[in-house]
Amino acid sequence: MTGIRDLKDKTGQRSQVKEYVVHENYEQFVSSDIAMVFIDPPLKLDGERSERLLFNDSSIVDGDQEVSLTGWGSVHHFGSTPLARFPTVLQRLPYMTMTNENCKKRMRGVSDTEICALDRFGKGACNGDSGGPLVMRDGEQIKQVGIVSYGTAMCASNNPDVYTRVSMFIDWIQNHST
Repeated sequence: MTGIRDLKDKTGQRSQVKEYVVHENYEQFVSSDIAMVFIDPPLKLDGERSERLLFNDSSIVDGDQEVSLTGWGSVHHFGSTPLARFPTVLQRLPYMTMTNENCKKRMRGVSDTEICALDRFGKGACNGDSGGPLVMRDGEQIKQVGIVSYGTAMCASNNPDVYTRVSMFIDWIQNHST
């Protein structure tokens, strides 16, 4: 279901996954956490309910940049246990990025193919947000710069969330988009 912000809204577009391709170098919590999903029918990008996100530029995402995460993940850090609470309204979290150099002081193994972001109030991505977009505004345009990859076990903490850096996979995306 796409094009909705409330799960009670039945006017979104429905599609089925036809096929998916996982990056050939994918290793959980290590690298290349990206996949392509092919759906049928294709989305109608009408600009009203669904918009195309730009991603294919060389925007450098470094520290102290404003970004936003949207997702349907758990709003309490109980993971996927029966205590987890999932929203019925799409959640949005404004973040600030941090340099990979600073991120490596808190999270092991962060590479140049990843972006770190941290909310100063300890909120973060959680179970159910994986694969979701990290976006930034560039003038009037919104660009997808990251994909939710992983964070800490408690979801909300004083440690950053780690995102796959989309700009590092442009060639792979284009090769699998044809």
